[in-house]
Amino acid sequence: AVMISPPQRDALRRKTLENLAGTDWGDLPVKVFRESTPPIRQRRSIDEKTRKALAYGLSTRADYILFIEDDIIFNRHIKHNLHSWAPLRNGQVTLAALYNSDMVVRAVDGHNNCQAVHGDDFFGTQAVLLSRATARFVLDHWGEETGFPDVKFSLLAQRLCRPILVHMPSLVQHVGRRSAWGGHFHESH
Repeated sequence: AVMISPPQRDALRRKTLENLAGTDWGDLPVKVFRESTPPIRQRRSIDEKTRKALAYGLSTRADYILFIEDDIIFNRHIKHNLHSWAPLRNGQVTLAALYNSDMVVRAVDGHNNCQAVHGDDFFGTQAVLLSRATARFVLDHWGEETGFPDVKFSLLAQRLCRPILVHMPSLVQHVGRRSAWGGHFHESH
């Protein structure tokens, strides 16, 4: 797992990591990228930290990278739910959200606990799972799309496959009332 979080959000990040530690995640590491940035460079800093986080994930032997934000709470059995999720076990996940928000759903597979969304409808990086191949492709083509990381992740990942999967129900919930990145605040359903 990787997380980006600025120093001014230390208390919130600490709560998020404590919440994760209280789940079945166990001692699996979470690498936090927390460089300080003046507000005028915030978007570029988010891009830089996201690329560093993905590159770090690729430097490990992990098959998947879990990219998380610093303002979420986790399902108590997140690890079990991930290990039991058929699309993940079967290698069908290229990019998947573990956070189920107001995205336009194209299809529902209740038997396999997932929904399908188109990349143009995907948003939010509260908890996103990327395969190694997808993370590599996203890094290699990062500059070809504009927007925040969630937009880049989805638009680039949809070049590799369609649809993007969303776990249902959500395995994380967004906390707070304001977006850390200046966008519209949303929560899972």
